[in-house]
Amino acid sequence: MKSTAELVETLRETGGRITPQRIAVLDAISINESHPTVDEIFDEVVEKQPSLSRKTVYQIVYDLADIGAISLVDVGTGQVRIDPTVEHEHDHFVCSQCRKVFDIARRKPAPPAQDVLAFGEIESVDVVYRGVCRECAVSTQ
Repeated sequence: MKSTAELVETLRETGGRITPQRIAVLDAISINESHPTVDEIFDEVVEKQPSLSRKTVYQIVYDLADIGAISLVDVGTGQVRIDPTVEHEHDHFVCSQCRKVFDIARRKPAPPAQDVLAFGEIESVDVVYRGVCRECAVSTQ
């Protein structure tokens, strides 16, 4: 996960403008490991930047994804999530109660079975585990 300074540097390297609005969004992303939705980032940032529009936050997030600073993942929660961890491949665990998303270190994957390869060339593999996180499991006991 990149710090705000690292995200700013990535933006600069790719010719992106550094504005107070972008920095506020970068701050919110860099401190949130729970794979927030864009709307959750907007709700957090608008408190500090009341003039910021939802559309602007979406544009900033999609710009960051376009340059590879973050990735956008669909883990089946109804909204695309921001994944700030782009340095290494990993899987996800989604809590069915609180809907938080956690990174899971990926073990070295086994080579794909021949029947999978019969469909074509594999470009990526996404693994999503579903269950109840420890925090929710403890709170329901």
